[in-house]
Amino acid sequence: MNLPAAFEEKMRALLGDEFDEYIACYEEPRYYGMRVNTGKISVEEFEKICPFEIRKIPWIENGFYYDGDKVSPAKHPYYFAGLYYLQEPSAMTPANRLPVEPGDKVLDVCAAPGGKATELGAKLQGEGVLIANDISSSRAKGLLKNIEVFGIGNVLVLSEEPGRLENYFTEYFDKILIDAPCSGEGMFRKDKKMVKAWEEHGPEFFSNLQRNIILQAARMLKPGGLMLYSTCTFDPSENERIIEHLKKEYPDAGCTLDYDQAWKLLVSVRLAAQCTDARVNVVVEGLFAKYPTVEALAEADVNNIEEIIRPCGLGKSKARDISACMKILHEEYGGNVPDDFDKLLKLPGVGRKSANLIMGDVFGKPAIVTDTHCIRLTNRMGLVDGIKDPKKVEMELWKIIPPEEGSDFCHRLVNHGREVCTARTKPHCDRCCLADICKKVGV
Repeated sequence: MNLPAAFEEKMRALLGDEFDEYIACYEEPRYYGMRVNTGKISVEEFEKICPFEIRKIPWIENGFYYDGDKVSPAKHPYYFAGLYYLQEPSAMTPANRLPVEPGDKVLDVCAAPGGKATELGAKLQGEGVLIANDISSSRAKGLLKNIEVFGIGNVLVLSEEPGRLENYFTEYFDKILIDAPCSGEGMFRKDKKMVKAWEEHGPEFFSNLQRNIILQAARMLKPGGLMLYSTCTFDPSENERIIEHLKKEYPDAGCTLDYDQAWKLLVSVRLAAQCTDARVNVVVEGLFAKYPTVEALAEADVNNIEEIIRPCGLGKSKARDISACMKILHEEYGGNVPDDFDKLLKLPGVGRKSANLIMGDVFGKPAIVTDTHCIRLTNRMGLVDGIKDPKKVEMELWKIIPPEEGSDFCHRLVNHGREVCTARTKPHCDRCCLADICKKVGV
């Protein structure tokens, strides 16, 4: 196959000794794949009725290889009934790896023709909502057809620029998939027309598009949400550098509670007990609008505080603690939050978890926040041995975690516990980055 000289030079630099092996793959036969629509039929039932020979794709639970030189699944009634989608195995991977759960609010930014959107919709099992968008109106029509064939009802199909969606869906989605438009270097073997397209536009053209898309999508993601970015190209400017661009624009991957002053975080942490951070972020908007300073909140009637914070649960006790805490800050500390761990512990409603969060996130001092995720995951991984008491877990972690890494380590445990090593479902060990070292206690 005749590849552009500039492309070969780049790939040789990227792959080194593996370049010759890469070039040789262009002469190998292509793989054909199909993905079972689990919204209509189970994988086991499909295997029983499938009219042609198939074999499982090892990393896709509902994916199968078939011999495209011998059979034509696109002509079979099962295809038109939406029992499966024809898709290359590699293309199945992004939607498979995004941990969508029933009830999630999900966005597929560049969804046409629907290969990934149909899988995301099937994962929702009729609960939550899927927004499937593609900027091309003609391609969006094909997307809609595939969505309908798959029988996905809880979906909104759109054809908009991501920037326009941002105005309506700011911090709305739990999960976002960006299968970004790209130079298509991974498609050269499948479609030789992609070579000509690469020569006309190339990675630089698409990387500019991708930088805009990923930032627009990030602003539509809920705090604590998960975004998966994928391309079918090799160029670092369209992959690693796009992620670097995102991290540069949004460098803080820490606490998901919204705050701009230390005392506000202190209030939010108290409200977060037995309540989601997302709900707390909504409730405190009204609280801080009415009582914008430590002094104002200290002088507020406890019953009025309780009325505002009731949606967070445990209103009476939380209102009492917040009122008492603000009074102490106002009267003893001049409205400031002390940067001393022991002094923080003496404040009403402040325990070791809250004090460590303040010390780490506000003051940048060594801290280990032993919340439920931290306790559960450190036990499961074997970092601590059957210890459930928060203080004891904290003391054990101080022995092995570098002080400067403690705060970020705990935030990462929270993210990992929400998305991969979950408590309410079986942990997703197959996509865990710690699978090779985790002791899997209790799994």
